[in-house]
Amino acid sequence: MGEIHLSDAEWEIMNCLWNKPNQKISEIVIALSEKKVWDKHTVITLLNRMEKKGAVSFERNGRAKEYYPLISQKETVKQETEQFFERVCQGSLRLMVNSFLSSKAVKKEDLDELYRMLDEAREGKE
Repeated sequence: MGEIHLSDAEWEIMNCLWNKPNQKISEIVIALSEKKVWDKHTVITLLNRMEKKGAVSFERNGRAKEYYPLISQKETVKQETEQFFERVCQGSLRLMVNSFLSSKAVKKEDLDELYRMLDEAREGKE
């Protein structure tokens, strides 16, 4: 997969489609209505832009178009995280973790999961 850069608005739509693929425009508008006040024309514009980028496609169902993602959530999040890490943290894991832990209330469950992930990573390096 080539790099596809998504705007914040496009991320909202991708998350909607990753949660439930094959949605009509009206369904996407309704799904996003809790967070965004976008009319269908805004969603159509964003979907057209995302289609040109290769992020989404659609199938016709009668007169309606049902949109679905062409890119995986896991790979797209990984790509965006790597770009953010290099751009903002300049590749410094210590800076990223320190900043995250000092500015956000981290739950015990999150820390337990982080320790588990670190243990798995350490075992893979031995």
